[in-house]
Amino acid sequence: MQPVAVPKYPEAALAEHWSARVVVEVSVDLAGKPKSMRIEELELSGGPKPASGTTVNEQPIRQAFETATIEAAQLWRFKDCTVYGWPTARVAPVPVNFNADGDAAKSATADATTR
Repeated sequence: MQPVAVPKYPEAALAEHWSARVVVEVSVDLAGKPKSMRIEELELSGGPKPASGTTVNEQPIRQAFETATIEAAQLWRFKDCTVYGWPTARVAPVPVNFNADGDAAKSATADATTR
């Protein structure tokens, strides 16, 4: 994957010290451009500690991480893939890590592997 766009850390998540690991599955066309994406996995950690007997509504935070990941993935470009010398489309799972304990400007990273 060519690093074109790093996901923007959701401000609400960063303010509440949420971290996340998101795996986005990207369907890549013959030219290396994303055709479609879907969130395959999302794990949250950190965040505010709920008061005794209450829970924290994680849904808005999950949605914010999903949106940030998808928006960045739409701008990614992947190296051409060939099978027996022929260009081929493929699916690439890309883990994206959001780390609230790091520098906010550098706290979202993505790595691509192909299947």
